[in-house]
Amino acid sequence: MTRAQQTGLRRSLLFVPGHRADRFGKAIASGADIVCLDLEDGVPGPDKPAARACVLEFLANNRPACEIAVRINALKTQTGTRDLLQLAQSGAYPDLVVLPKVESAEEVVWVSGLLGESRPAPGIAPFVETLAGLSRLESLAMAAGVELLGLGTADLAADMGVAMDWEPLLLARLQLVQAAGRARVAAIDGAWLQFDDREGLVSETRRSAALGYTGKTCVHPKQIADVHAAFAPDEGQALQARELIAAFEAAGSGACQFRGRMIDLPVVNSARRQLRLWEAAQAR
Repeated sequence: MTRAQQTGLRRSLLFVPGHRADRFGKAIASGADIVCLDLEDGVPGPDKPAARACVLEFLANNRPACEIAVRINALKTQTGTRDLLQLAQSGAYPDLVVLPKVESAEEVVWVSGLLGESRPAPGIAPFVETLAGLSRLESLAMAAGVELLGLGTADLAADMGVAMDWEPLLLARLQLVQAAGRARVAAIDGAWLQFDDREGLVSETRRSAALGYTGKTCVHPKQIADVHAAFAPDEGQALQARELIAAFEAAGSGACQFRGRMIDLPVVNSARRQLRLWEAAQAR
């Protein structure tokens, strides 16, 4: 059982280049909820075949406690097709397959069907990084096998012709998290690329959490602890969540009063999730 299956949390997705096996151990030890072995942007063109072989060998011989994802190259490229076919033929599947620059649900359905021929099949994580993909969020989120929907802010900003700042991408962030919420799948926000700027990372991650995102892409192990802390409530909020849950359970009914307001099961479930986040942050 992976850590995400144990806790229900997918707060961080850490990329590590697939041709750098010497970095896999450090990434896994970082505490990231998901470690993504990258075959796409993190790997120079000439190194892609070697990266694919390295990743497949790792999958065949290792099963760490954290979730392992593999980001293949875009499906519309020959390299991406090779990635997918060799992964399917190997039978050594990761927990998640990250699909970059997805623009249609048909791409997701094809991947899910191909990988679903073996069990257990990996979850599918489409990343929306173009305006075309953004226009099809609903069908992408609802496609078979999807467990996580991600936003690729750098590529999307480039496609939109805007700066990779909060304001120009706010509408896209809202659209994606709402589509993920309706489909009941995790929503992962784009990376904070300035990995030495902790203040900027924490500020943006807290904004993402406030919108409803469940996690954030990370580009360096040093970002993990700050991202997890930004998604977690503080001690006072955790205490209130615990008291709210206790009051609801003691009432033994579908609704009750707590500190002058009515609470029901959806409110309690939100409090339970906040408490899980706080407890997970304390465990690090």
